[in-house]
Amino acid sequence: MSESTQVLKLSIGEMVSSTREDPGLISERLGKILRLAEQTNDTTHIFTTVLSEAALRRAEEIQAIPEELRSTMPLYGVPFALKDNCDIAGAPTTCNSRSMPSTPADCSASLVQALESAGAICIGKTALSEFALGDVPADSPWPDPINPVLPTHLSGSSSGGSAAAVAAGLVPFAIGTDTGGSIRNPAASMGLYGLKPTFGSMSLDGVYPLAPSLDTAGPITGTLEDLELVSRVLYPATWHLDSTDDLRSVGFLKDFRKSQVDTDLEICAAMDRLREHLVSNVIQVIDIELPSFDLFDEIGWTILKYEAYQIHAERLETLANQYGEPLYQDLMSGKGISYRDYSLAKRKARELSKTVDRVLESVDFLVSPTACRLLPPFGDRDQVDEFSKSALRIPFNVTGHPALATPLLRTPNGIPIAVQWIAKQFAERDYFSQGFKFAHQMSHQEEMGSNSAMI
Repeated sequence: MSESTQVLKLSIGEMVSSTREDPGLISERLGKILRLAEQTNDTTHIFTTVLSEAALRRAEEIQAIPEELRSTMPLYGVPFALKDNCDIAGAPTTCNSRSMPSTPADCSASLVQALESAGAICIGKTALSEFALGDVPADSPWPDPINPVLPTHLSGSSSGGSAAAVAAGLVPFAIGTDTGGSIRNPAASMGLYGLKPTFGSMSLDGVYPLAPSLDTAGPITGTLEDLELVSRVLYPATWHLDSTDDLRSVGFLKDFRKSQVDTDLEICAAMDRLREHLVSNVIQVIDIELPSFDLFDEIGWTILKYEAYQIHAERLETLANQYGEPLYQDLMSGKGISYRDYSLAKRKARELSKTVDRVLESVDFLVSPTACRLLPPFGDRDQVDEFSKSALRIPFNVTGHPALATPLLRTPNGIPIAVQWIAKQFAERDYFSQGFKFAHQMSHQEEMGSNSAMI
């Protein structure tokens, strides 16, 4: 194992503890990380921009912070990566589109300001699908990032660069955005943790919008412990709400995707094994039925496409030839959605949100797979299309509830299988309760199949 990789294996807590004692370690570690990012980026395509000079300047600044103030900075000296639809002062926000100006941002997004106030250092801006919609098209300026866990398979959706930066060991956390699953999908694809927070739980000032009624931003990490430390910084208000350390019941979303005929057998087996683990640890499992996925899907895509077109309509009139063709077609599909249909979809979304609220009064969490199909090789277009159709993530963008993707197991071929845990609105704190941590830990202590390896 290389010295650089050894440094990058440190958790956030370990990094902060050591840098508070010896601030000089910040520049030392950062130099190694930045060199590794620059040396490998031509093949990994993780970053649209590696911010080496800015990151080293930032390191010098926070190293000079007095000792008594370091203890107030929970991310002191911790490097992170930022999806390139979020502003950071001094760097352009490209959204991976030729249509965007190369002018550096004047100020950083609110979420970046919060992270920097906590002592974190941004090392680069990560690759994404153009304007964070759909797969990375072949004619975009930056290619699809490589999945470090499975280089022959998809990296996930539009936060794939952020997830890859964590999976490659370059940073302990990265920021993504999630409008229809784009934090949870790449996290699930690489065996990571990805949190889509409650809609409206944080300011998105300085984040380029895709669909403002659905947009959220959140962290991707390698461990639940690291996720908690970052979440405390990003969503401090949720830590002031009532919470419980007990986990008494979990609702399994039954037949959410029509039937198990549509679900790969490995995923069915993994969910059955998770159920057994929960029950064996005296956690009640209740089968829950929600309205059909197709209804959530129709509502979500109606809202997303209508709002995305409205945001881009003026630019499309003058810059259409600078958009990638796949994105252009996706955006133009929103032009034909009437305001009446959009308003009806918004009303139905509010009704579905209330339905999920009522269900969560009877259980502590809802749980489902993040997708019904296994992650496919990126070269198989038919399998990629099937995988995209099998995603189960947009329903909770529609309702606004927080949803946390966590790794469950890997198949014999090394393909990660993940689940998502849906909590009450503004109850992100519950993901870090003793009850949830215990149940999560228990589900990872044994193999969930004789031929499957636990993550």
